[in-house]
Amino acid sequence: MGWCVILPNLDKIMNLQIQKFIHFILLCGALVVGGCSDNVFVLDSPQDFSMSDLDWLDLSRTAFIKGGYDISEYQPIKSKYDGHSYSYFAKNKQNPLRGYVIWESLENPSTLSYTIYLEKKNSKIHCKISKTKA
Repeated sequence: MGWCVILPNLDKIMNLQIQKFIHFILLCGALVVGGCSDNVFVLDSPQDFSMSDLDWLDLSRTAFIKGGYDISEYQPIKSKYDGHSYSYFAKNKQNPLRGYVIWESLENPSTLSYTIYLEKKNSKIHCKISKTKA
């Protein structure tokens, strides 16, 4: 009779341990694959934010500096579509409050650049900086 009580509890404990182990392995895998190269944080939205291209560009500059990068070594590039240059901020077509700005190296523009993803949510700007693969 004692085994009937212990075995179900042992089963629950083993399942929980296995779930924790699998979660740990998946987390380690995500970090190895590239999760460590991203820099993610939140900025306050400026009071006079009008969602213009220059506003988004200024926010990407602020995020890039906050991420610890030397802004003097990079320049923003305009997004391109069908061979035409448009704006610095490439807006998401479904959500115009989401998009990105690319900053490329002045010294090595073809191999080193960063993408600053930005999204306005209420009074906050969510930012993610990722090294762009060449």
